[in-house]
Amino acid sequence: MSERDKRWPKQTILPTIAISTLTTLLIGSMLYYTLKRHDLARVQEVAQATERAGEEHAIAAGRIFAAASRSVMLADVARLQDVVTSLQRLDGLRDAMIVNRDNTVLAARNPAQVGQTFQDPTWAAWKSQNRAVAQRAVDQSGQPVFVVVEPLADKGDVLAWMMLVFAAPDRRPALRAPEDRMMEVGRLMAPIGLFLLIGVGLAMKLATGTIRKQIQGVMADMLEETDEAEAQQPWLRKVS
Repeated sequence: MSERDKRWPKQTILPTIAISTLTTLLIGSMLYYTLKRHDLARVQEVAQATERAGEEHAIAAGRIFAAASRSVMLADVARLQDVVTSLQRLDGLRDAMIVNRDNTVLAARNPAQVGQTFQDPTWAAWKSQNRAVAQRAVDQSGQPVFVVVEPLADKGDVLAWMMLVFAAPDRRPALRAPEDRMMEVGRLMAPIGLFLLIGVGLAMKLATGTIRKQIQGVMADMLEETDEAEAQQPWLRKVS
């Protein structure tokens, strides 16, 4: 092995490591931000699904208890408070009341409100629609809530309204910590980095060998041409 061949590992190992490291870092950075975008999209998707499930649960509960309240109201208005009291077991329920057409509270989660006049601009807007309403709102404390308003009608005539107020679903999954994301990137990039190190090393070895052969070929051609010129013109050798 020539001295030049012996120097090959020293001449190529540092560039090989540098190129492999930079390439691995670049791919790892792209992978990290791809995973981060995926995590954010997943969190939003799960949050939206949770919100939809909570709202659908509230709407279904409103329809069921509206039907029960309608039946009780036609039979015995005094028992409406029992219906509202039974709502206490509903998950996330913040408030509940039944209000007649004159805005008088017939039954409420807070019994002290019974007999009082319920005056609220938002309630008036919902009532004026004369149909079931389900939408997000903000309570007096500034907290987001989900409100379901169901009319209690008999033969097309609205007798009263039931209003259920639920806490807005807030069960967003926690975003994965950056450290956990970095560990996943490391696990994925370890074999890729090794492959790059080997691949770049082999590529540089082949490229260096090819270039060296080309240079040797050019030098050999130049020496051959010089020898031929000296053979054809001996005076060149004497001058040299």
